Amino acid sequence: YSVAPKLRDVAPARQGLATANDSRFLRRLWELRWSEVMLMADVSHAALGVTWRPFVKGAAGRIWFEAPRDAIRWESSGLELRTSDRAVIRNPSYFLRRGIAFAMIGRDFSARAYRWPSVFGHMGSSVFPSTDRYVQVLCSMNATESNVTLQSLKPGNHFKVGDVNRLPIYAVQDANEIFRRLDEAFALHETAREPSVEFRRPGGSLG
Repeated sequence: YSVAPKLRDVAPARQGLATANDSRFLRRLWELRWSEVMLMADVSHAALGVTWRPFVKGAAGRIWFEAPRDAIRWESSGLELRTSDRAVIRNPSYFLRRGIAFAMIGRDFSARAYRWPSVFGHMGSSVFPSTDRYVQVLCSMNATESNVTLQSLKPGNHFKVGDVNRLPIYAVQDANEIFRRLDEAFALHETAREPSVEFRRPGGSLG
């Protein structure tokens, strides 16, 4: 532990925003017309009437991948939210990047890669490693050793940003192959999950 690089030195954990009024600013993706939602980070489309962006909330038991399920009102780069006197916005320079969110509540610690660049909330706190370290960081965060280490550092069911930043990052053998296989299986699953933005046709699932 003493010699391994820590997450705070590789990709510090960042807290997201709190709307203080979810019923006003958040929607499930299936509640919106497709033309209202922008999945890619290309801001050049902002003037075309696109109002909503993918939003990362809590893990709710998910691991490895964060498929878009929710959206946040983000017209004019979130102007309405930014001018709200109740909202708390942290780390806005990291919004609409491809990050890795981590579980903040639960028995086990886990991480999940964004499928699409997203805005992230305070329960969807995330890390943003460089492209060359992205897969290694994801696999290291999901390793059994990481869960054991965090439980030793901070016993309980609440993983705070400060605790997660102390997590050691170890080299995971065959990380790229692990990620590739999981990504393929997850992509296949999403093409058959009807509420998914990647849905193509009903079909079987790998679980």
